[in-house]
Amino acid sequence: MSNFSLPYPGYSWQFSQHEIGFEASTIYKMLSAAQLCEGQNSVGDSINALLNSSGVLTENIRNGKSDAWRDYQQILAELGLIVSTRLSPILQVTELGKQFLAGGLGFSELMGHQLLRYQYPNGQKTLVSSQLRAGLSEKNSRVPNDLSLIQSHNGVLIRPAALILRVLMELDAHGQDASLDIEEILEFLLPVPTNNLWEQVVRSLVQARRRYGYWKSKHQHARRNIRAWMKCLALTDLFDLQNGRLVPSFFLLQDKSRWQEIVVYLENPTGLWIPRKFDQEEKKKWFNEFGSIDQNLCDLLLVLHPGNEYLKSNYVAGVDSDDLSPLIRNDLQGINLSELSERQLPDFSSSKSEIELLRAFETGALRRHVSHRQHELMVARLGNYYRSLGCSVLEDQRSVDLFVRFPSQQECIFEVKAVSPRSLSKQLRSAVGQLTEYQYRLMASRGQSFPTSDMVVVVNMDFAADSWRVPYLTNFMGLGLMTLTSKASCFTPNHMSRPWTFI
Repeated sequence: MSNFSLPYPGYSWQFSQHEIGFEASTIYKMLSAAQLCEGQNSVGDSINALLNSSGVLTENIRNGKSDAWRDYQQILAELGLIVSTRLSPILQVTELGKQFLAGGLGFSELMGHQLLRYQYPNGQKTLVSSQLRAGLSEKNSRVPNDLSLIQSHNGVLIRPAALILRVLMELDAHGQDASLDIEEILEFLLPVPTNNLWEQVVRSLVQARRRYGYWKSKHQHARRNIRAWMKCLALTDLFDLQNGRLVPSFFLLQDKSRWQEIVVYLENPTGLWIPRKFDQEEKKKWFNEFGSIDQNLCDLLLVLHPGNEYLKSNYVAGVDSDDLSPLIRNDLQGINLSELSERQLPDFSSSKSEIELLRAFETGALRRHVSHRQHELMVARLGNYYRSLGCSVLEDQRSVDLFVRFPSQQECIFEVKAVSPRSLSKQLRSAVGQLTEYQYRLMASRGQSFPTSDMVVVVNMDFAADSWRVPYLTNFMGLGLMTLTSKASCFTPNHMSRPWTFI
């Protein structure tokens, strides 16, 4: 019936089987517990105590002990909220996870952002099941121990959600029933190894509907995985489930020009994670990329959120990390960088139990801390770097984050912003205003008629080189822009000498 065969026997879109765990409050509380134990090793007992006390998940008794964390932690890694504990014995919450905790993303937006980007191969699904190994052994005497290696060698490089979205919207564009049931996905979409084959999928599906009407796919081994995909996609603002069929959301159908931009962006192979090696470090790179925010994708999806409102679930209220006084002064003082770097999670009192700490997180106390902590660590990272170059590093707690004087006596003012996809535009406007006002007042206090200091906006988010925000800040506003992420990119207007470039 389908013109495609599976890339290899037993191929499937492996996904978490713990569907009960894909609920907004459950994921938030699990991640909250993980945040309380971040940076520690062997955290299972502590997190299990938190989860059991709060009734988040069933205890899952193993060998007489509760072990819910062992079973359900993969959900957080699946969504890129933590680094897989198979790769890192030290618990690490990703940048995306911290954004979710701090309110930068609502739950349905988080799910859409991550499921659209989820791909095969990836750094999370690498184990080869005994069933798959047995099936592959019939054709090959030696089966690799890494699932991502098997997928790569068989030409698999696909984003399933992007394929589903493309097929649904093309069906709608051709006047067909824009819905898919589990049998159609199993038979026509699952066998496709790459997104660029969508035209053949649509053509085969339409022909089969006309000829057969209904069928049962021969790929029943993957049924559970596809069912999990469908249920999770229905948690996003892009899809709904109606009578067992996956359909595009009403809001997506209202703006048919935007879905084209979304799928074209997602189908571009340059945006995919392509493993060069199949070792631990390469898999960590997956989490570095998947665990960060794709601002370009967020911009494309923003049309689904009129008035910046979430359509299905904004489980976590937003927190504005910019709480600076509007009074700008020229009161530069030394900055205690070691204090910023070494500060720990706040102690809400020694009498509080672990579950009370978890509740404090839910009510906002620790959530606000996450947002402010991101800002502090960025300031400390910059300050320590410039101090290592022999610079004077100062701050004005009422206004400017960092004022750096280089050995050459050139000066630079930095405004640091811990941003989220939703707060980015607002925070950039705020940074521009703060920098230019501080520069003006600094000039007035010195009796200068023209600026002598460079001004730089620092954010914890990457930009594409062709993003409109880059020329706006650099060429139009005359400011430097630094993205303080793992890539640490710098963009400058032509007139700047860039002594502040961060390496």
